[in-house]
Amino acid sequence: MKPEDVLSHLESFRIAYNKVDVSAVAALVAEDIQWGHRNKFQGNGRAALIASIEDFARRTPGRYFEPPERFAVNGNLAFVEQTWRAVPAFSDPAWGWQEGVPVAMTTCSLFVLSDGIITEWSDHG
Repeated sequence: MKPEDVLSHLESFRIAYNKVDVSAVAALVAEDIQWGHRNKFQGNGRAALIASIEDFARRTPGRYFEPPERFAVNGNLAFVEQTWRAVPAFSDPAWGWQEGVPVAMTTCSLFVLSDGIITEWSDHG
């Protein structure tokens, strides 16, 4: 894939994630995708990713990724720096969140694509 195609695909993914459009997410990721937030959780598979996105949308209403601040593409590997924002509907000491208090987290996301499909998504932040 050309770098601009990778970035377009990742923008489609960001929009689908923000809208909780699980059909669009499913079309953009591999069945056996490896995903997670490296120091908090990890998962395997499209169905588990979609369940996690839906669960997090319920627990953090209005959560979204802002447009990328920086990015780099090298072949099938892409790095994206962006801010994730939400208002948690729960308190969680592991994340340092308090119910109803807005949070923002700058993430560095690593994406691996194969044949135009996301096969790995790892957030660091």
